[in-house]
Amino acid sequence: MIVATAGHVDHGKTTLIRTLTGVDTDRLAIEKQRGLSIELGFAYWNAVSGERYGFIDVPGHARFLPTMAAGVGGIDAALLVVAADDGVMPQTREHLDVLDFLGVSQGVVALSKGDLVPEDRIDSVISDIEAALAGSGLAGADIIPVDSLSGRGFDNLRTALSTLQPKARQTEAPARLSIDRSFILKGVGLVVTGTLLSGKIAIGDTLTVSPAGLDARVRGLHAQDEKVEAAQAGQRCAVNLTGPDIDTDTVRRGYWLVANGGASRTTRIDTEIRLGEDSPILKRRDLPVTLHIGAAKTVARLVLLDSKTLGPGETALAQLITDEPVDAVFNDRFVLRDHAGARTIAGGRVITPFGAARGRAKPDRLQQLAARRKDKALDALRALLGIPPFHVDMTAFCAERNLLPSASRELIESAGAIGITHDGKQHAINTEYWDRWKDCIAGTISAYHERHPHLPGCTEADFRKTFPGDGPGRDLLKVLLGNLRDTGIIGYRNGVYCLPGFSPSLTKEDEVIWRQAEARFEQAGPQAPTVHELAKELAIEPEKLGTVLDRAAALGSIVHISRNRYLLPKTVTDFEKVASSLGEEYSEGFPVTAFRDQAGIGRNLAIDALEYFDRQGFTTRHGNLRTTR
Repeated sequence: MIVATAGHVDHGKTTLIRTLTGVDTDRLAIEKQRGLSIELGFAYWNAVSGERYGFIDVPGHARFLPTMAAGVGGIDAALLVVAADDGVMPQTREHLDVLDFLGVSQGVVALSKGDLVPEDRIDSVISDIEAALAGSGLAGADIIPVDSLSGRGFDNLRTALSTLQPKARQTEAPARLSIDRSFILKGVGLVVTGTLLSGKIAIGDTLTVSPAGLDARVRGLHAQDEKVEAAQAGQRCAVNLTGPDIDTDTVRRGYWLVANGGASRTTRIDTEIRLGEDSPILKRRDLPVTLHIGAAKTVARLVLLDSKTLGPGETALAQLITDEPVDAVFNDRFVLRDHAGARTIAGGRVITPFGAARGRAKPDRLQQLAARRKDKALDALRALLGIPPFHVDMTAFCAERNLLPSASRELIESAGAIGITHDGKQHAINTEYWDRWKDCIAGTISAYHERHPHLPGCTEADFRKTFPGDGPGRDLLKVLLGNLRDTGIIGYRNGVYCLPGFSPSLTKEDEVIWRQAEARFEQAGPQAPTVHELAKELAIEPEKLGTVLDRAAALGSIVHISRNRYLLPKTVTDFEKVASSLGEEYSEGFPVTAFRDQAGIGRNLAIDALEYFDRQGFTTRHGNLRTTR
């Protein structure tokens, strides 16, 4: 159970935690000297129920609100402290706004310093507190008068705290720990602390520091201030990390420890935001703001997506474009302050960390965001499959929702979708559209073969011409064709698609021309003529000869190596042997002249052949030299 304090400066938060737990959370000398919390403090308390409570004591001064925001991300509940002599103050209200924006929906209010005021003043302050809490996530919270010096009221406070319930956490999910402290401990090394928001971590695990992208191994672990072998979501942890480049310069507050390799690292986040009740109307389309998410703070630009203006208390879809990469997943809560960081203006939650750079406010994109807003992953997947493009990249979807890759198959089956895998990524496709698109692809190829029996097949461009208006986009078409090819439903050769077992045939006229050309190529040996040279010899139009040679190339009878040159397969093989020999002879790479001389050909043909080998990946060019692969 993780509880964070909140409240105005000098209202007694740190003293209250010390009385409750016996721990002074002011660790710094300057904090003790000034009697003012500057950094986050931590303490633990065992409730009668056996539940171990972790307390995060936050600064109350307005200048340290970023530190406060870093401490309350991911907590289970809040302990709001209001001094009876001051009552509800500006930072009381701003801290309440921050808690509300971060989705904190339970807590207790401690009314401190009651010994300094008459009894009727306490009743008045309680009324003010109830009014301030109205409409917030803490509405109806218990308000407990306490005296930190005498201990009066603390039994009631402990009872009220014991009724709070930990939030539901993703335990079977990739681990995500929000780092709020990073320091070197003598004899131990780098230690980071934070709340484990999802998953589990154990000694020996290798995690990623995101967004830095560094790998770190867990060498030691404490959970809820106790040494453990493993920790789970909902616990505060201190993690001893080791690894190359792992130090306080590369691992700092605002970073994350994640188990998915930083798959959700982003600079463009689609969100749902709510403007504060006291905030001015937002009219700008590109508003600079300060973003607090997890324990991170960064500058961002806010772009409204589904409205031109946003009034106090209103909700809208918006995109945040951050100056620095951040790690974010669905439903992560955040706070927005003005560009100067002087006042809190809004807050909200992440819909997807994979915001669109183009077309972000188009109707189809807004329709997709509306589907992605659904809390349950299965509901969101079903909604997405029912709207264009009727397809979901499940690799990205699982990263967006912080789900284990193994969850993908179950979600696809539960949604009644078709699951296909291509290039290492899994995709879910609406069953109705999958059948329709598959039939359209097969039909397009079949019709093409009937019209052009002498050609090897059709290209992606041919498919795009035949699909109806709700056909797959360019990227999805590649996935569909790749899957149909991988599963043997269609064939693929030299960049074109055909039906399995199909082989193009030359027309009688083409056959006559090809036999003449083939004889000339065999006679020429390595000194193959260009298309124009051969067309002149055979008294054929170059365009006509080129068409016949292309058809012969589709049959594998000849190889098209450049715009104006073809080679017999045997000649290509001979040239490959020459290049391989030179690759062994010249360790730093061989020049064109060496290839030309050993192959016994002219410079132009040598260049055409080597550039063909470059495209095939057989050779690699380094300036004027080439190496073989």
